[in-house]
Amino acid sequence: MPYQDVWIKGKVERKGYRDCENRYKAIKEQLHGLPQPFTVLDIGADMGYFSFRIAEDFDAKVTLIEKNKKIKELVSANENPQIILIQKNIT
Repeated sequence: MPYQDVWIKGKVERKGYRDCENRYKAIKEQLHGLPQPFTVLDIGADMGYFSFRIAEDFDAKVTLIEKNKKIKELVSANENPQIILIQKNIT
């Protein structure tokens, strides 16, 4: 079971062991009211759940930084041109 839910094109494809939905609701509340469009940098994106949701819900440009090899497949599967992946380990 992954850490985060796996999000593909508007729905959860596989549940993770963290409560991503309620955590995302708290993030979403903070993002409402920001001047649009805005950009997000997600450092350590894991499965990209929050990045994919933000890009969809707000039409935001989101850059994910994640070394996990699975993330490249998830970015491709979501087919969202607002998502940029930097697949790297940063210290």
